Amino acid sequence: MPPESSPRSIRFQLLVSVNLVLAVAVAVFLVVDYQAELAERIADKHIALQEEALTMAQAIRRLRRHGLHTVQQYIDDVCGHMRESHSPGHHIAVVIGDRVLQAVVHHRSSPEMVEAMRRAVVAPNHRARFGERELVVGAVEEGDVTVYVSEYLTNLRRALHAEYWFRLLAIAGLGLLAAAVVDAVLLRVIVKPTAELAATIRRIGSGELGIQTRGFQSAEYAYLGRAINEMSRSLAEVEQHRQREMARARRIQEHLLPAQTDVPGLAL
Repeated sequence: MPPESSPRSIRFQLLVSVNLVLAVAVAVFLVVDYQAELAERIADKHIALQEEALTMAQAIRRLRRHGLHTVQQYIDDVCGHMRESHSPGHHIAVVIGDRVLQAVVHHRSSPEMVEAMRRAVVAPNHRARFGERELVVGAVEEGDVTVYVSEYLTNLRRALHAEYWFRLLAIAGLGLLAAAVVDAVLLRVIVKPTAELAATIRRIGSGELGIQTRGFQSAEYAYLGRAINEMSRSLAEVEQHRQREMARARRIQEHLLPAQTDVPGLAL
């Protein structure tokens, strides 16, 4: 038969249980908080794109009298000033009547892009898939002019991921610190008193009857210590009584035996 594994200590089991519960709670909190934070940042980005679209719509209504070429140049100028590192996937599409104009400066113009922007406008979260990426769109309609402004969510997600990795590392550090504190408390409150009580019981078992344990701060160990002390006193009293009875029996035996016994033919 394989040898039985030794049972885990209370200290170990408590540490595992507490840390497991905390880890699950923190994981759930981080997931929920991440989703809420992501939704809030996307909403803020949508508002910013909406304001940009509104500003452009007002400008385009004034510029359209100079021709669509002027509008196209304006769209390219605005989109060209957007840095890819800060506004990844920034794109502008303008619908004037039945004409569709798109910024061409970043080479993103395509019917599929316009279709993705239109899907995002009617979506509750103002987002849509475009290829392997996701974009958020702000749109404004003024008369027969509709302006769409979009950005990829790449930077937004990347920044949020970095923040949450930092939070996770910070929480992990705090968790290790908390585990060390809990371990120190368990060592003082459980491990040391248990070892002291076990040592007292072993001493009683080896014959040191009557020894007493010290007082303990916790009610449970104080109760157990009193029980061991009472047992030790009882065993000591029983042993003392036994010793007295044995001494009494020896004295009686000595009185019953004659001081000297003479047997003829036998010398003692």
